[in-house]
Amino acid sequence: MPAILLPAMSFGQITNTLFIDDSFPDTSFSKVINYPKNTISMSDFKNKMVVFDFCFTTCSVCIKSFPELMQYQKEMGDRLQFILVAHESGEKMQSFIKKWEETNKSAFTLPVITSDTLLHQWLPHRFETYYVWINPAGRIVAQSSYVFMNRDIIKGFINSEKFRE
Repeated sequence: MPAILLPAMSFGQITNTLFIDDSFPDTSFSKVINYPKNTISMSDFKNKMVVFDFCFTTCSVCIKSFPELMQYQKEMGDRLQFILVAHESGEKMQSFIKKWEETNKSAFTLPVITSDTLLHQWLPHRFETYYVWINPAGRIVAQSSYVFMNRDIIKGFINSEKFRE
């Protein structure tokens, strides 16, 4: 048993699943596209609700949700940050974004963590699109499907006590 635990401890990374009400670690991600910096850190989003959107380029529900997410981001960006999370490579995601922008005649404005394994390990799920909501205090306050992603629910979270706890 110690031999199994030693490698996990030597890397200093969380290897356990995270659940609602757990604190989310102040982690940085370096495989990022569509973001002004080369890395995304949770500390970049002080005083904001962060919503991770686990998605992929062939998911029709994911693709259909992008314009709405970008609109919510635009409307509530001072208190909200969407971050897409993909297993797919940066090259594949960039190619997808380019085609999406050409098809939709619109800029794709959401940042994307690419080639992800860590968040998928910490926050395992069985479907995509899948959302994990982290309040400004760094606590996971919800996990949901696209069915529960709308303006009223987002505003409800932002205006609730859970937003600040």
